[in-house]
Amino acid sequence: MAEKPVVPEIIIIKQPMLQSIVSDAVTFAMGLALLGVGIAAGSSAMQWVGAISFFLCVLTRGKRLLKDNRFTIPQARARLDELEAGQ
Repeated sequence: MAEKPVVPEIIIIKQPMLQSIVSDAVTFAMGLALLGVGIAAGSSAMQWVGAISFFLCVLTRGKRLLKDNRFTIPQARARLDELEAGQ
């Protein structure tokens, strides 16, 4: 019988405000770059592909934010104890 694959779990204890702002700025810059290449090339199709790629990126970031994986230190310790007990 095949074993169930182990899925890694990321627990975020603290994310500095500056790191969050930089991450959002990089996402926005990527969207501008994708659209800018299409505009510079004068290609409507490339602009659409850039816009669609940017929106998919924003949606995946939003999905990650909806999954609440931010814990206080005691909550993180409790979650790690649960994971250890399950192995």
